Amino acid sequence: MIYWIIIFVVLSLIIVYSIFVINYRLRLNNAEDILKNNFKKRNYKMVSLFYASKNFLNKHNEVFEEYINLTQKDFSETSLNFVFENKLDTYKKIHYEINFIFKICEANTKLKDTWKYNYIKEEILKESAVIWKKYEIYKKSLAKYEFHHKISKFFLVWLFLR
Repeated sequence: MIYWIIIFVVLSLIIVYSIFVINYRLRLNNAEDILKNNFKKRNYKMVSLFYASKNFLNKHNEVFEEYINLTQKDFSETSLNFVFENKLDTYKKIHYEINFIFKICEANTKLKDTWKYNYIKEEILKESAVIWKKYEIYKKSLAKYEFHHKISKFFLVWLFLR
């Protein structure tokens, strides 16, 4: 009788822990969606920078060429439902490309003095700051999830070995 009670308690703990891990994954999926939306908002604001800098930059199309290629890649990855962790590489490349574009724009004094450029720049930088704060929180949560996920797999394997 006591043996069955112990088995019931252990099974109940395993089930509760598995539900906890599943719930944690669902919250991570929600955080990923929020990050994707923040990346999209920032990328949409780059379109404004593209048009605001058009009359000021030499070789304007070449400056934005890699950014456009990366956003097309991001669009195709979204269409193919890539896993968020795989899309992060593209997002990081886009971030570095945005930094490159800002360096080019900052070198042009006429563009740097326009209110449109400064407004757009501030909005993009605010969005980037929000993204990277949320991304740091996401990375920490992902590490915790992976730890708990490994433990839950161990419990399930142990359960089937009995």
